[in-house]
Amino acid sequence: MDPSLPLWAFPLLQCVKLLAVIGLFVGTSGVFFADDHQRQQRAAFWLAGPSLGVTWVLGFVLAWARNISTLTPWIVGAMLLSLISINAVLYTAGKPGRVTKTTTLVAIVPLILSVALMIYRPG
Repeated sequence: MDPSLPLWAFPLLQCVKLLAVIGLFVGTSGVFFADDHQRQQRAAFWLAGPSLGVTWVLGFVLAWARNISTLTPWIVGAMLLSLISINAVLYTAGKPGRVTKTTTLVAIVPLILSVALMIYRPG
């Protein structure tokens, strides 16, 4: 951990990142379980999208604080998987009637795998 980062900041950043990941899951789920198109769009554009941005920014800050290269395979894999997931979420919320089993799987499975890579950090 970088000595210039205060001791209290690291757990706080981890907690905020956890809340952002939860927001990403809730927003993604909201797109597929909403009862009308307007709610789908709110879940995607006002919850899932910003939560992904916060997750990425805090991920970069935490990697910097731990002196971890952002080009490690688990970070690159998590980023690619989260991009696939958010694109499926935004595609689904873009037009009514796009909720299918395929779009649901393309959004949920990469998101779960991305979080698994963030937790287990293989490689």
